Amino acid sequence: MEADRSTFKNCRFIGRQDTIYLTAMSRCYFENCFIEGTADFICGDATVWFENCKLNCPYNSGYVSASASGSNNPYGYMFHNCTITKECNVEGHEPPKDGDYALGRPWKCTPTVVYWNCKMDTHIVTGEDRFINMISEYSREDCTIIECNSMDIDGTPLNMETVAASYETILTEKEVAEKYSIENFFKAKYNKENESFEKEDNWNPTLH
Repeated sequence: MEADRSTFKNCRFIGRQDTIYLTAMSRCYFENCFIEGTADFICGDATVWFENCKLNCPYNSGYVSASASGSNNPYGYMFHNCTITKECNVEGHEPPKDGDYALGRPWKCTPTVVYWNCKMDTHIVTGEDRFINMISEYSREDCTIIECNSMDIDGTPLNMETVAASYETILTEKEVAEKYSIENFFKAKYNKENESFEKEDNWNPTLH
């Protein structure tokens, strides 16, 4: 999908690898959607906000995301109030085991990825492999990976001292709200060619 200023509400996307491929540095907003896949099933160089979405990892092992949003773009992928599940309804398959899935891996750059107020089942790995390297020249240690108020699937806050990787940044609610508001995320389209933002149009999909 390449269209800028795209909005998807109450939609259902089911696939395996690359279920949603968002490209052309577009700005995309997903709200109350169901997205299912395995190997980095949300990927591409777009600037994307997922609001109150259910991300389901039905079987095998894999990665939730593979952002290529641009090393100098401070607004890559935002997962806000999302739930990451491991429900398996595929005949002949079993749900992933504990620690089988990483939250993501950088693709073609060192992007920004934020998980804010998200519930996660036990298939999401804890510790240093919470994110995985895909290409050796783009290291997870050089990415901006942020978590705020991560919870288990029942809504109990996780102990980020034992859950998070050493290269992650843990922010408070106030810190993440000030820096990564939806107004900041979408105020202008990022231009990959000159690594800067185009003229601001202050797009806000929640107002439409």
